[in-house]
Amino acid sequence: RRRETRRAKKAAVVFLAAAAGCGKGNISGTVKGPDGQPLPLGRITFTPSGAPAVGGEVVDGKYAVQNVPAGETKVSLDTSYIKEQAELALKSSHQVRGPQPPAGGKDLPPAAAAQLEKMNGNPAAAAAAVEHAKEQLAKYRAIPENLTRPNDSGLHLAVKAGDNTFDVDLSAK
Repeated sequence: RRRETRRAKKAAVVFLAAAAGCGKGNISGTVKGPDGQPLPLGRITFTPSGAPAVGGEVVDGKYAVQNVPAGETKVSLDTSYIKEQAELALKSSHQVRGPQPPAGGKDLPPAAAAQLEKMNGNPAAAAAAVEHAKEQLAKYRAIPENLTRPNDSGLHLAVKAGDNTFDVDLSAK
């Protein structure tokens, strides 16, 4: 009987802890680049303490990220992948022969491998992929490297269960 009482108390404590703030939040907002204009493309990532990071894409300066654990969260941004993928696609378009690892031995990102597969033997698809890569490069904006690291970005948010707004203005950094 004593064990049953202890188990019931432990279950109640666990339930109350879960109900008291272990919820999830949805975060939306805007991101202005270093030039003060909406960031055309990028990725924003929320890294909660003791939970996996959750991220989303920034498009035309806006983003929305769902199901971020409530609590103190570090925030990071990244745009470097845009340039890397676009340059890789442009480089690969000159050597279309199906998905191959680029020089250096790294595997192609899934998006680049899919583009190569589409381009293989299809000049129209190859031209479209090159055009898309050029568009991505035109939208690329460099941001300070420290912003790509959650521990170094200086950006943080106390996420609450429900809807949250978090705007980032890199021109002020």
